[in-house]
Amino acid sequence: PTVAWTCATSASPTAGDWAACSPASGWYGASPVWVKGAVADALSGISGSVAASGPAGEVDAIASTCDDTTGAACAWVWKRTTDTTTSGTTYGVSASDVATNSTASTQTVKRDGTAPTGVSIVVAAAAIYTPSTSVDVALAASDGANGSGLASFQLSNDGAAWGPVTPWTDGTTWSLTSGDGAKTVWVRVTDLAGNVSATATDEIG
Repeated sequence: PTVAWTCATSASPTAGDWAACSPASGWYGASPVWVKGAVADALSGISGSVAASGPAGEVDAIASTCDDTTGAACAWVWKRTTDTTTSGTTYGVSASDVATNSTASTQTVKRDGTAPTGVSIVVAAAAIYTPSTSVDVALAASDGANGSGLASFQLSNDGAAWGPVTPWTDGTTWSLTSGDGAKTVWVRVTDLAGNVSATATDEIG
């Protein structure tokens, strides 16, 4: 028998929603993650000896169809709605065919549905004012012990028009708007799973 693994992130997956379980960053975000292990045997057929391993509470009884002994494909389906650890959650399927050949296969999925927290920004080392529009900016954020990790940040002078997506670092330079008066700089942070933090601000004269 063969086992083919696919994943989907729509609320109720249809045939066109399933794809390889390989998001670019290695992590899925806040949407539910559906994991399917499909078993097939084109020659002698599946013997009915099909077993699955994974969190029992995630098995979708309606979508799972592994009670088939005709040789057609059958599938185990899980629905992941909670975050995993950094090592992910592993699902497994094993099967035998009528000719007593057996196979076992696993798929590990990582999910992080929690946005970065503790986001802060300090402009010009917390100076009261600056004579220059070019300032140093210090940043801080956390994605938690089991998070996917900080990926990028964006800065803004008005909280609406955002600067370029920049790979995460805790320090950079930024250009304030011209003219006298108080200036506010906004920051938002994105993790590897695509979760975006709440904004944080700092003001300088």
